[in-house]
Amino acid sequence: MKFDESTINKFIATYKEVHGEQLVPHEATIMLRKLMHLYRVIGRPLPKEDKETK
Repeated sequence: MKFDESTINKFIATYKEVHGEQLVPHEATIMLRKLMHLYRVIGRPLPKEDKETK
């Protein structure tokens, strides 16, 4: 996934405000990719339970 420069800069500014650490764009891009992957994983519907396993 590619992020535009504006998105990366907003993430860098937010990260610095919250954590007090300055990120370089490469670090921010990696972190954004990981964050988006996490959102995709937790945003999936839960699998339906099999009635026989209860």
